[in-house]
Amino acid sequence: MWTEMPDIFSFGVPGPSGSESDTYLSSDGYIYKTNNLMHCGDSIIKALTKFIMYNTVFIDSAYTFIGFTGFSGRSVYPIVRQPYIRDAMPATRVEIDYFMAALDFSPIGDGAYEDGFFIVKDILPKNVLKIKEGDLYVIDAEILLKKQP
Repeated sequence: MWTEMPDIFSFGVPGPSGSESDTYLSSDGYIYKTNNLMHCGDSIIKALTKFIMYNTVFIDSAYTFIGFTGFSGRSVYPIVRQPYIRDAMPATRVEIDYFMAALDFSPIGDGAYEDGFFIVKDILPKNVLKIKEGDLYVIDAEILLKKQP
């Protein structure tokens, strides 16, 4: 599906944006993200691959591919959606460490973890939300495939 850039606001109310995504909060319980490919070397294939790797690790906050947007003849950006985590607060670093350990990831640096297949980065309180029941949700992360021997 192609969405013209001026029509992107039909997905919802603009929300917080980072260096690689603009977000739109929808009334249907999702947050939509347009990814500018900044962290993917301007490669749509790399972006889609990262979404697949992310979904492999963080099932409860997985992305759903919606389509593309961009500027005609100049750029194409993927659009994804993710469940919107309501009434949440940032998780603490201790909670994040326990959460990642439960997923069989070991810490390797500040906000970085690894398992046998992936390295995930930017797993910091700003990107990990906790709901009142205690469940944690990663809403954004950098993920890389580990080089296999």
